[in-house]
Amino acid sequence: MSAIGLKTVEITGISVDAIVCGYQIELDCFEKEYPLVGSFSRGLFLVGSANNKDSDTRNFNVGALSSYIAVLKDEKIGTKYIDELKEKDEILLTNYKGVVTQKPIIKIKKEETTMFLIKAKTDRDLLHVWLPDSDSVLIKDTGEQLPVTENIIGENILFYSNPEGTHFGMRVDGPLIIEK
Repeated sequence: MSAIGLKTVEITGISVDAIVCGYQIELDCFEKEYPLVGSFSRGLFLVGSANNKDSDTRNFNVGALSSYIAVLKDEKIGTKYIDELKEKDEILLTNYKGVVTQKPIIKIKKEETTMFLIKAKTDRDLLHVWLPDSDSVLIKDTGEQLPVTENIIGENILFYSNPEGTHFGMRVDGPLIIEK
């Protein structure tokens, strides 16, 4: 894979009053790219990191265990639940221009944390992603990082649109499965 089409979407809401307690997973991956994460397989957001600049690896707080993360399946973009990931599994990473690479997970750490529900409306539907109340960030269309702890309503962020959706992590052609 070399590049995918990324789109921008405006953040329409953030549930501050509905912060829930959940788990986060930190992924240490090489490279300066970002995983694609979301609550629906048809819309995955670029989630950045608050990285220690002295390190060659990146720590990503990628959200709730029930969220999807992009992986390569049968030479196509598929998904896995974050809860299914293990060390040495490979995930897809992309930069803000859509250039994709596949990299192994070096370390996974699960910990309990509070989370924000970030909502964004596309021309088709409403997408969202649970992200930890920390320095986790979303990626703007300019490539700069946007902390979820700031007022981000109205900001444009990058996401990957997968109109087919997935079932058990495999792409499904057509509207056979409707996620709600």
